[in-house]
Amino acid sequence: GIPIVVAIASDSASFYAFERPDSATTFRVENDSLMTGTGVDTRAYAFNGKGPHGALVPLVARQEFWHSWRTFQPKTDRYPVGDRSAIAESTSR
Repeated sequence: GIPIVVAIASDSASFYAFERPDSATTFRVENDSLMTGTGVDTRAYAFNGKGPHGALVPLVARQEFWHSWRTFQPKTDRYPVGDRSAIAESTSR
């Protein structure tokens, strides 16, 4: 699968999905940016995926999918809000 990152905006409704550069790269949200790396290796990306070091590949994602899935698959588990062990990154689409 292709590693992805999904970030939810501060309005708790808008979200953004991108391909990650590789499966080892992790992201964090700082203010209005997606950040990766530390120190001199830090990279920042706006929520449109663009940054001074290049751009992330955007993915088509629709919020409505979860609502439809939940309707037809009511036994689906999901991570609780605030569970830090549930990183919003996946290794599949």
